[in-house]
Amino acid sequence: WVKYTHSPAPADPLERYGAHVWLKVADGYSGDAVLPADTFHATGHAGQFVTMIPSARLVVVRLGLTRYPNAWDQTRFVRDVLDAVSSAHP
Repeated sequence: WVKYTHSPAPADPLERYGAHVWLKVADGYSGDAVLPADTFHATGHAGQFVTMIPSARLVVVRLGLTRYPNAWDQTRFVRDVLDAVSSAHP
């Protein structure tokens, strides 16, 4: 199921979404941080995210209110969480 959900949808030539999940964070909420290839996201209203990284056995939930997309960088946030978890459990 995760593999199917995480596979790019044929209708999206830019490969931004899979089966009801986003494979890339929308431009307004994404900076230049690089996340693992198996990362995918459920995106909600005003900057709410559930980001899943199966290879890291990690789910990051952000229940925030960001009226202006460029005010929040989800990829940087997730990268920081991933780095913190990795350094705590080498």
